[in-house]
Amino acid sequence: MNKDKLSNEERELFQRELNRLMQLRKQIAHTTSPYLSQLNSQIDLLTNVLEETDANSLNNQPDFT
Repeated sequence: MNKDKLSNEERELFQRELNRLMQLRKQIAHTTSPYLSQLNSQIDLLTNVLEETDANSLNNQPDFT
């Protein structure tokens, strides 16, 4: 398996987790929670993974021209 490419199931799980973390961030954003910076880091990491795999999948598309 190509480690740069997520399966549809993996992508769906990452996207669900990202949505969950973003919702949690909205709920605690107005507080002084010590976990907010860690939560932001996790959100950034998931976002980067999803963006990189999207970019890789676009680059690996067959050229039909």
